[in-house]
Amino acid sequence: RGENFTEAKSCYYKALEAQPDYLKAASKLSDLSKQLSDVEAYLFATRIVANIDSTDARVAEMAEVLIEIAEGEANVLNSTQGLPQTLPVGPELAQEALGLIGDGSSTLHARAYTAISDHHKSVTTWKALIQNDEENPANWRGLARALEEAGDITTAQKCHAKANKIENGTIRMLTKDYLHLLSKYK
Repeated sequence: RGENFTEAKSCYYKALEAQPDYLKAASKLSDLSKQLSDVEAYLFATRIVANIDSTDARVAEMAEVLIEIAEGEANVLNSTQGLPQTLPVGPELAQEALGLIGDGSSTLHARAYTAISDHHKSVTTWKALIQNDEENPANWRGLARALEEAGDITTAQKCHAKANKIENGTIRMLTKDYLHLLSKYK
């Protein structure tokens, strides 16, 4: 309450050191760390929350954060040259996110599959999302990114064009035509 965030974090860490399964301290540390953009403390605390209560809303939120970190890392690695090679941790984080969200076929699942380079699952998940909501340009862009990662640039460009047409309100091609192009990913 006094906005002494450093001391508050220290107290939450001490509480968790004394009692590693103290949900209230982990939850408070998770929220405070998120507010302060302290990713390391946020992940530490939210992992504790996930181990205690996997249904807590913070867990699904952390899965999204893990996937965003993995995607950000991939973007940096793809756009830079001349940097020393490092071992990417993004795929490991995306795999952790999949463990948190479980089975399913959501946007988070599709993004995580792309981040771990499971191109087949990523493409088929995006296709399922498109079949449920073919007018959502984000689904088409997600599919395009998955296809780019899989090396199918031609079809990816068509998916980007479809997303642009939806956003511009000028849908001229039938969705079935696009889905037919993707039939090889069944």
